[in-house]
Amino acid sequence: MVFLIDYGLAKKWKTSNGEHIPFRDGKSLTGTARYASANTHLGIEQSRRDDLEGVGYVLLYLLKGELPWQGLKGAKNKDEKYQQIKECKVNTSIELLCQGYPEEMATYMNYCRTLSFEETPNYAFLRRTFKKLYEKCCFDHDYLFDWTIQRFRVDQPIQNEEEGKMQYDGTSTVPDSLKNHLGDKSSEGGELIGASQALKEQAELANNAEARKLAQAEQEMGQQQAADSKGKKDSKSSSKKDKGSKGSGGCHLF
Repeated sequence: MVFLIDYGLAKKWKTSNGEHIPFRDGKSLTGTARYASANTHLGIEQSRRDDLEGVGYVLLYLLKGELPWQGLKGAKNKDEKYQQIKECKVNTSIELLCQGYPEEMATYMNYCRTLSFEETPNYAFLRRTFKKLYEKCCFDHDYLFDWTIQRFRVDQPIQNEEEGKMQYDGTSTVPDSLKNHLGDKSSEGGELIGASQALKEQAELANNAEARKLAQAEQEMGQQQAADSKGKKDSKSSSKKDKGSKGSGGCHLF
């Protein structure tokens, strides 16, 4: 699960008349250099493909703990630093970047890199890819996340007389109101293991809702692709008519 926050630099990818924003280059870097797409570093206008590539870098950072273009030395100012990051990012292959991690990560990143500027991403395909990875890893969809565990964890402080600091004994206490809804406590770290029946029921409901969303997304994707295909055919037909007309000099933007 990924939470998206802070839309201070977000912009619309469609104009007021429903058309995709125009392609531009020569732009300065906007956003966090560490997670910016390769095309963003090259000065190209950002679109939906760049959002997806940025999410991929965040996921890889969470998996690996760092990215190859972190901690580069020798830059004297911000411009030189951005230049180093760009060169490292552009020259680091996806295979090397994702080496040692599930192949689905490389599939995701390669897909993002091959999207064209205006292309509508196949979100259903990407969700399906990671859902299959989740199942392949035999994860139990128990609806318990790191923050769920932390929320119900109260470590007990004990005084360390030698260092004069407070330490924690690794045990947890659970509010009485939650004891009927949570599993047992583990002996190490106090993490709650196992999900209650109530949480499992929530997980089943969430799975059903996700399945409905996936089916709807795939249907919408099919409709969008059909509309795009029809638009291209109409454009070609119009172009042929313009060429066949005397004295007409049409200019077609693409």
